[in-house]
Amino acid sequence: MKKAIYITSLLVIFLITSYSEAMSSQGWYARIVAKGGYEFTSLYLGASTINTDGYENSDSPGYPDGYLKAYFYEPTWPLGEFYWGDYRSVNLPQTWTVNIIARYRSAGVDWDIAHVPSTIDMFITDEATGTRINMRDQIRYEYASTSYTEPRVFTIEASGYYEVLPEEEEVPLPEEEVPADTTPPETLIETILDEYISSTEVEVLYSASDNLSAESALQYSFSLDGSDWSAWSTTTSTVFSDLTDGVHSVEVISVDEAGNIDLSAATINFSVDTMAPALYLGVPTPAVLWPPVRNKMVTVTAQGSATDSGSGLSSISYQLVDEYGKYSSLGTLAVAENGSFVFSSELESWRNGTDLNGRIYHVTVTATDNLGNQSTRVLTVTSPREVSRK
Repeated sequence: MKKAIYITSLLVIFLITSYSEAMSSQGWYARIVAKGGYEFTSLYLGASTINTDGYENSDSPGYPDGYLKAYFYEPTWPLGEFYWGDYRSVNLPQTWTVNIIARYRSAGVDWDIAHVPSTIDMFITDEATGTRINMRDQIRYEYASTSYTEPRVFTIEASGYYEVLPEEEEVPLPEEEVPADTTPPETLIETILDEYISSTEVEVLYSASDNLSAESALQYSFSLDGSDWSAWSTTTSTVFSDLTDGVHSVEVISVDEAGNIDLSAATINFSVDTMAPALYLGVPTPAVLWPPVRNKMVTVTAQGSATDSGSGLSSISYQLVDEYGKYSSLGTLAVAENGSFVFSSELESWRNGTDLNGRIYHVTVTATDNLGNQSTRVLTVTSPREVSRK
């Protein structure tokens, strides 16, 4: 754990130093955040008047590892093939290729282009699906991983123009005239959840960016389901336990060193579903097969219904067990919109004459919701032993 923290600290210092070198003159930058499970990795791209379109000291090499890898691939550059920062010249258009390998079923990409001038258009394209998104219209794109080993490739395009101010116009303000910091940070929830979850415990990760304060200096406060806001803390994650079934909402705000509070809280909504579906199964008709006649087949039916107020009903299945092993079967049942269903099967109305208990058929019906919660009911059909006549 200490080694991971040390490596992460070095990465943050390297990226900040690289960005400071790249932005020592005029330029812009954007932050790209790859997500999977509870992990996230940040990449930085941008442009500066002191950069070319090749390798620069401001470009930061990366060492992708773990269940979530995100990187720029530049095999011709001197410090290796993988990079976390790629800064270009201010000439447009420019194109970056981002590679993401996520060993999670659900993954996503967030972006922060607050430091990209309005004269520059930014688009991101998922090369696997051809989906092309205007990065000013939304801040997030989610997708389902199709491979745990091959990268998902995204292309980021920057077009338009960047206005470089003449050097004589870059007159710094006297120190006493530097305006006060009145800009609040921007808060982002890093965690991605499905609409319904089956766990009563969830960890929410969050972050923020600010125009002046370092990310490590920002503090956070959260609220669960409209409760009182927590005390300010630099902690960037919170575990919520003992969640009840139903809808929940987590809100997070941040504050910078100047005391500016981001009142437009970042929010994540989700529902907990641990309840099994409600399942009703009626008495079979007929429940007793009489008289016993070898090879005589009788249609047995049973009506039932199932509902689920949480994630929704997924399926109704059955398993028929014949005590004699001749007519055992299993399968799924068709369910109407109102949740009703009918079980029907042809059963033999016969038993061995020496079978004191008669021939017994067991039918087990199981209702499953979309999170795997299950309810089970069992019905019994009997071909009884023949009563002796006097």
